[in-house]
Amino acid sequence: MAKQTRGQVMILSKKIPKILISALIIISFLLTVIITDYGTGLFADTPKIKVFIDAGHGGSDPGAIGFGFYEKTANLDIALRVKSKLEAAGLAVVMRRTGDTGNSLDEIVNMANSSGADIFISIHNNASLSPYSHGTETYWSANGVAGSSQLAGLIQSYVISATGRANRGVKTANFRVIKNTTMPGALVECAFISNQTENALLQTADFREKLAIGIAGAVKKFSEGIIKVDSGGTTSGSTSGTQSGTNYSDVSTPNSSGFSIGFNTPPNGATVAGSFVLRGWSADLKKTTPKKLSIIEVYKGTEKTRQNLLGAITNFDTNVMGSTGILDGGWQLTISCDLLAEGENIIFVYAYDSDNNFSTGNIKMNVLKSGTVPENLNINPVAKPGGPYSGEINKDVSFSGSASYDPDGIITSYLWDFGDGTTSDVEKPVHAYSKAGNYTVTLTVKDNGNKQSAPVTTTALVTDPAAATTETTATQNSGSAQLENVSNNTSFVGYVDISEAALLKLFTDRNSTKLERAKRIAPLYIKYGKLFNLRADIAWAQMCHETGFLEFTGDVKPEQNNFAGIGATGGGVQGNSFATEELGVIAHYAHLAWYYFAGDVNEYCNKNYDPRHFGTGHSNYTGNTTLGFLNGRWAPGATYTDKIILFANQIIQAANSSGLTATTAPVVSVTANAGQDKSGNAGESLTFDASTSIIQASGDITISYSWDWNGDGTYDQTVNTAVVKHIFETAGVFDVILKITLPGDIQSTDKIKVIINSIPVADAGGPYSAKAGESITFDGSKSADSDGTINNYLWDFGDGTGGSTVKPSHAFQEPGTYIVKLTVVDDKGVSSTTVSVNAVITPSTDTSQTSETTAATTTTGSGGTNSSATTATGSSTETTATDTTGSTTTTTTGASSQSQTTTTKTTDTGTGATTTETTVPNNPPTANAGGPYSANAGEQITLDGSKSIDSDGEIKEYLWNFGDGSTATGQKPSHTYTSAGNYTAKLTVKDNLGTASPEATATVEIKQAQAQTQYPVNTTIITNSTSVVGYYEVTEEQLVSIFVKRGSTKVDWARRLAPLYIKYGKIFNIRADIAWAQMCHETGFLEFTGNVSSIQNNFAGLGSTGTGIAGNSFATEELGVIAHFAHLAWYYYSGHINQYCNSTYDPRH
Repeated sequence: MAKQTRGQVMILSKKIPKILISALIIISFLLTVIITDYGTGLFADTPKIKVFIDAGHGGSDPGAIGFGFYEKTANLDIALRVKSKLEAAGLAVVMRRTGDTGNSLDEIVNMANSSGADIFISIHNNASLSPYSHGTETYWSANGVAGSSQLAGLIQSYVISATGRANRGVKTANFRVIKNTTMPGALVECAFISNQTENALLQTADFREKLAIGIAGAVKKFSEGIIKVDSGGTTSGSTSGTQSGTNYSDVSTPNSSGFSIGFNTPPNGATVAGSFVLRGWSADLKKTTPKKLSIIEVYKGTEKTRQNLLGAITNFDTNVMGSTGILDGGWQLTISCDLLAEGENIIFVYAYDSDNNFSTGNIKMNVLKSGTVPENLNINPVAKPGGPYSGEINKDVSFSGSASYDPDGIITSYLWDFGDGTTSDVEKPVHAYSKAGNYTVTLTVKDNGNKQSAPVTTTALVTDPAAATTETTATQNSGSAQLENVSNNTSFVGYVDISEAALLKLFTDRNSTKLERAKRIAPLYIKYGKLFNLRADIAWAQMCHETGFLEFTGDVKPEQNNFAGIGATGGGVQGNSFATEELGVIAHYAHLAWYYFAGDVNEYCNKNYDPRHFGTGHSNYTGNTTLGFLNGRWAPGATYTDKIILFANQIIQAANSSGLTATTAPVVSVTANAGQDKSGNAGESLTFDASTSIIQASGDITISYSWDWNGDGTYDQTVNTAVVKHIFETAGVFDVILKITLPGDIQSTDKIKVIINSIPVADAGGPYSAKAGESITFDGSKSADSDGTINNYLWDFGDGTGGSTVKPSHAFQEPGTYIVKLTVVDDKGVSSTTVSVNAVITPSTDTSQTSETTAATTTTGSGGTNSSATTATGSSTETTATDTTGSTTTTTTGASSQSQTTTTKTTDTGTGATTTETTVPNNPPTANAGGPYSANAGEQITLDGSKSIDSDGEIKEYLWNFGDGSTATGQKPSHTYTSAGNYTAKLTVKDNLGTASPEATATVEIKQAQAQTQYPVNTTIITNSTSVVGYYEVTEEQLVSIFVKRGSTKVDWARRLAPLYIKYGKIFNIRADIAWAQMCHETGFLEFTGNVSSIQNNFAGLGSTGTGIAGNSFATEELGVIAHFAHLAWYYYSGHINQYCNSTYDPRH
């Protein structure tokens, strides 16, 4: 079978009958590939097999956690080993992550689909409630791409052969990453992290290497069935092949937004210098009514951070292509090479629709940061020496330059300089140093065009175990004193002078993103090292080891890891972090004191500061004060201190080589935080809050907050308060920069993006006139939105009716002057200011009606002459009277007995001209109090007067009387009745001329409040023996906390659902906490929702927000929750327990 993916054709040949394709034309975004009689095999469109590896989880998502070991850690190590083996076999590899970073499932799918990969593998490790579950299993999706089942079968077979673990088989599942990716894909669960035996295996490099050998071997075997189309469009073994239309590079597969992304110029893999224009298009080619593009964002690399943002586009050129056409799809952006790295860069483009859904595509650029692009260019290779390395004197240290690469060729030679006068010319040299020291190791590589890389350095720390003293007791008091390297025999007790700069060098040498955080806590480690008389350099090294250089902080209970919470900046989540960073540092030292001192050494040695500090009797104290003591106490059975020794000696080497042993003055520092990206409307006041910025200073100081509102480098407003308001008068995307300045010109900046929407402008046309009964066509087509489109037109014709189109038609039945109002709403949901226009309706002159005029009467008196006449026409009567002043009063009375009187006065100015004044009377508004209403005593109720109208003006005031002695104003006031009973609420409204309406009433029934049921609180661990029946008290925050702790993007969603689970848990008398946990498990914490038929998964529709697609989701989230509980009731009750237990709510009931 064949499947079209990104302009490539894949034909499955393994384990299924061969399929001969005689003529297959695939048109994919103007890239045409014609393939004829290629024989059997899997076909792809690039000359090198490319594998996309997803190392599962990462960042704030640890995956499964077993015995303190994170799944994400094992996944990444295995994935990197697989990468190395596949590249050694000649395959190209794209890694989803190479460090501890996280991506959403949609982002992973987008990254894979836009990478041009031919094979997708996702590496995970399993977990189960049963501690006995073990073995390996591999998944493929029946809804995925042809070849996936064969790939999964090979991986399962090869891994079992390599590891000898239990074979749990090949299985199918619709995991999003293997269902929605557009190449053969498989997800392997290597082992069970929840099984103690396999957990221990996963923590060994030997077992992870075996897993990698198995996975890589399977992928290599599978790749042998892929025949690649070369640059000329032919393949080995093929008879013919052509390729045309090379204007575009890789095109993304539409994902959540439905957009496709294509690039016009420059071509994929081009070399650029100075600056270049990136041109492309993004559009919905599939929908009959294509979605509109809202914004384009361009990033360097895969991570969507402000630092990586190259630019954004909100205005698009009209460009029509494809069968359904591209609406506003063309775009271009000039990119400066100064923003990119020298050499190879991958640029990612994200296309968003108006609902903030997106698709992504990428393109590769080779960048020269100076000069111009010469002909026959050969790009310099890039040296990657690895490290840092460590070892002992006279013992071999293994180096590796295998990560080095050449963007347009291959590495042909390696030149190592080990920093001790010796060199090597092999890729992976082995070298032994004769003297201890911290050596600078340099690697330079050359490519097949004889181009040489820039020299890149790493370090090799070499120690002499024999030179380490049994115990270091002398305190270094002099700034010039030399510190000795530490070992397991070094005493932790006895403070040694060390500077903040020496501590921080561990972070600066690693280009750590946590340097600012390290700067804040370094003086705290020195301060409390002195107070506890413990070595700050070793404690700092231990902190770096335990927290991964501050990458893993704030998300572990303090009793589990007593200094993991130092990442908190105050107000830490209860049980998950310390309230302040200082308390985290104190807790670290207090716990060390519990091991190293026989009794309390200061006021901090108690449970208030260290949750694991047990009383005053330090039972763990043995008199052994060495660092090696922690191997048996801190981490029993483990060689715990190896990394601590390595890091501590790096600190000491930095101090000794730079004279940094003398402690420095306390640091005054600031880390600016401008808050989250914002959006708003032009002319709207927005609040900017910098109060979460981290400022470390003592005493009363002046802090200046400067704001640059348009990113032009000029700070437009400087204040001394953290919170400020600003109004953007025009629409657009603005880079807002915050600069915080402390005394001594200590500064820090932060930048956020602000998207300002232009408020649409309504234009009702007119004025309009017609006769009663005649149709008028109103015209709102001149309404406009400068940065979007008008989606809704809201007309109020002034007679109680309205319209919703651009040019609605309407016939007024009665004469008079009507005030017609128009409000428009743009594509972002923003409403315009309401505009008004007059519609003058004169009496009908329908000839089918009869007209009778009574005899005119004239009365002459001392005041002059008065005359009157009456005309009856059809169903209305018109009376005209003229008095001595020249005023004419016309009264028209319709069949409804309502009348409208118009007074016209004509005055002779004495110059032969006349002036005429016409007065149209004001009709009173009509109040509508809504209702009827009902509630319980003590509950708040909202009354609604929004249906009140004014036929010839607008309502300006609402006057309520609730019937219990209370009053209020406003269109929709809220009120609480304290006593049960029947009340009459009264409403009077006033229009813009101050005319009051007749009083309107509504009934309000207030019932006696029901006594609240007291539910038990759970105090025991839930097991398989726990009953689901019988509601237990649980709070919304307790339910939502499981999302908060994971850093989930679905926290707001969970907050909407939590009260519903509590509400219906009580109604069904079923445990809401267990039902909530089931929902989290089944929906992947609300990641998989709304796309499964309700009869297949009875609460899969939780993601819908109303009017769900028939058969694919519930109409509302509440119905989805009801269906969940109703289905549980079907299992747990012998009969119906309430009105929801039927197929109306749960299709499987």
